[in-house]
Formats: sequence, C-alpha cells, structure tokens
Amino acid sequence: MFSVTTALCEKVSVLDEFVKRLVEDLDLFELECKLDFYRKMFFVTGDYSANYITADQLRIELKAGGLNQSQEDHVIGHIMHSTYAEEISFLDYMAYLPLFLSMHKNICDNALDMSRNKYQRSHAT
Repeated sequence: MFSVTTALCEKVSVLDEFVKRLVEDLDLFELECKLDFYRKMFFVTGDYSANYITADQLRIELKAGGLNQSQEDHVIGHIMHSTYAEEISFLDYMAYLPLFLSMHKNICDNALDMSRNKYQRSHAT
C-alpha cells in the first residue's frame, strides 16, 4: 500500500493548487481503508502474490459488471495501450476506478442480472 500511496502522491505533485488542497484535506485512515478495498477488488479474479492481473482476468470482471463486448474491448484497449507488458497493474486499474465501483455496485445490487447492456445509453425517439 505504501508504494501505491507514494505513486499517487507523485502524480498529485504535478496537479494544480485546487486539487492539491483537496488531497491535503483527505483523511489518511479513510484513504488507507479505501485503497485496501480497491486492492481487494483488483485481485478478485487474480493471484495475490502477483502485482498485476491479465487482460483475460479483467475481461471476466467487465462481463460480470454488465459491459457489452465492444465496451470491454474499448476499456481493455485503453488500459493495454498505456502499459508496456500484457499485464495490468494496480495503478492502471485505479485509472478506471469509477467504472469498477459502479460495476461492483451493480453486482451487489442484483448479482443474478446477467444482462450485458447496463452501460448503454437508451435512445429516445
């Protein structure tokens, strides 16, 4: 967790003053608890001894979360574009945290809903 927090702090150091003030006002204990929760989400399909997950492991999560094939390909394509290996790091995963939190909520709210169109816009006629 220390390395994740350090990496996030390094990224924050180049942010504007407004964002820096927001980060300075964070409750560090709350941040630690949230990071631990996010890390558990990251490794839900993987091996805790490794520091990464594979694209196939992430694809399982995306399917369970209700994304369709094109959306899966889009997310994985973006994540894999930003990494040098065929591995997805925790920091790469954190970039898509709002999506993963939303998917987690959908699964918890209705674990038996296997539809793959939860994130499609409805077209009004």
